[in-house]
Amino acid sequence: MKRRIFIKRSLATACSASLLSAAPLSLLHAKQLRVGIPGPGRIGFYVDYSELDSVGTHTFFVCRTHGTDGSVSVSYSTSGDSHSGASGTLTWNDGEADVKSFTVTVSNKSDGEHRIVAQLSNPTGGAILHHGQYSRAYGVIDDGSIAPDSDAVFFDENAASNGNGTRSNPYNNYYDARDNVGSKRYIYGRGVTVPDGTDVADVGGSDETCLAVPATRDNESNRLIIRNWPGYSWTVDGGSSNRKCGFVSLGANAYMTIRGIDFSNLDTSGGTYSHGGAVLIESKNGGPAAMTVELCTADNINGGSNVGAFSFINSTGCKIWRCSANNVQVNGNNQNGNAAGIFSEYDAAGYDNMYDVSIQRCKVSNVYNGAYHKKAANGTTTNVSASHRFNIYSDKIVRGIHYGGVSGYSHSKTIVQGNLFKNILGIGAGSIWHNGGYPSGAGDKHWWVGNVEDNVGSYGNAGIIFKSISEVVIFNNVQVNGAAVWHNTGSNSAAGHVEFTGYNHGMNYETSNIYKYQNVGYSSASSLNSLNSRLAMNDVKSDPKFVDSTNNDYRLSNDSPCSGTGVGGSDKGIFLTGYEVLGPQGGQPDINAPAIAPINFRAITS
Repeated sequence: MKRRIFIKRSLATACSASLLSAAPLSLLHAKQLRVGIPGPGRIGFYVDYSELDSVGTHTFFVCRTHGTDGSVSVSYSTSGDSHSGASGTLTWNDGEADVKSFTVTVSNKSDGEHRIVAQLSNPTGGAILHHGQYSRAYGVIDDGSIAPDSDAVFFDENAASNGNGTRSNPYNNYYDARDNVGSKRYIYGRGVTVPDGTDVADVGGSDETCLAVPATRDNESNRLIIRNWPGYSWTVDGGSSNRKCGFVSLGANAYMTIRGIDFSNLDTSGGTYSHGGAVLIESKNGGPAAMTVELCTADNINGGSNVGAFSFINSTGCKIWRCSANNVQVNGNNQNGNAAGIFSEYDAAGYDNMYDVSIQRCKVSNVYNGAYHKKAANGTTTNVSASHRFNIYSDKIVRGIHYGGVSGYSHSKTIVQGNLFKNILGIGAGSIWHNGGYPSGAGDKHWWVGNVEDNVGSYGNAGIIFKSISEVVIFNNVQVNGAAVWHNTGSNSAAGHVEFTGYNHGMNYETSNIYKYQNVGYSSASSLNSLNSRLAMNDVKSDPKFVDSTNNDYRLSNDSPCSGTGVGGSDKGIFLTGYEVLGPQGGQPDINAPAIAPINFRAITS
């Protein structure tokens, strides 16, 4: 008998490495990053995960964004699998925006993954936790060991006959494993799974075959991990027919992890309104989702409209970590404006919980939008739009990160930090595109820093384009071979306020007016300085001297004019404290490399 799950939707109008070894301790935190941004700011994890392949010490990194007024602090604590628990307090001085850290040691583990949760709480000095109760990071040890039968169910798509779900006698299909997991923590799978119609989603009135996941886990202690059987691959493939998507999670209780699964050839283009995709997460009734998607790949994804390889609808507290998406299409067109590697949307049908989504160390290519956050939740006080760190958006992409929307729905308190944008071209191209249509003054406090742009923007556009935005901060970015630095296309100060820009570094711009402030072009940082002392201060036009950008090595050479200068330091270039990175993993765009701590890469021979 078919299990039918329902996705109610109202039609909406579309808005149109090699890695360095750790730096010497003498370099770490040698300086403080000091920048005067009004307000006490927000505190959150700089990196969402610490991953190890054997027992050892996790290092968790925390930072302050969106404001630096006054001294602030935050408490941290850890819970979860056996470990030497950690707790304490981190403090930032007035004007300081450094990355702080704390550690927790795991000396032994049982078979299976080891997972601990690091949680922030009790901010002081007027600061706010950036992701509220979801201001958390995960410490994962994945040593290739496999959990025992008492805590896991197993399936093998190539098994000659159906078993009982044990490691020695696995089921031969996902559905039996899913239906018999009970309270166990793991579903291990291997082989190729083709959704067969056992689960059907109703999307826009059209049936779509999918793989349903049980929305029954309601906290971190009973989180369900659905993953590849260690040592083997698990692929979810659409086969030769359409109307098939990957995992679909509905309901409020979805504390689950989908890890190490490859998705390919999924096609839901026959639907009237279909996100399609590898993973579709939709939270109902205002409850949390808290889904994590880790180390998954998606290739050749096609949908009917608003399609994303990884899609989040009305979902809260979700994280995407070290995933990749390539060739995502709408009705066979990867340059359709509603196609995205990562897609999120607040559905206006009475829900108000599309926030606290974090995307880190992912790679997206061959799609119109690297990430498309189509419509934000209604309200700007607590709802935080999706943040991006250490991702790579490159090749056959028109817009790297697109914050869209309609009047009344405001993207607020975004973070775009430490990403690499490369070869993002076309009409309307940009690394960050914050669309108009918002109420005057809404969508406040944005933090866009430390990104690398190479060959981004054309036809007179800029690397960063924004309209009707309030209080954006843009500094410590490096842009080469692009159209312009940034364009603020708002026509009045109330709807187009740039709070602070400066210490950006670049060269080889396509246009002479490399800034546009309130729809007026300016050719230099000094011309904007004279207009407003907080605009484009100390931007520099010269070669940043990457090690080898042709081969995607965006580390700064020893003689880089950016090195060791900038905000709160001297008069030019980029300032890094030692824990910060410029672009993903110090400029090394390899999401499959071991997840190590952010490191100082300014002195590359040290």
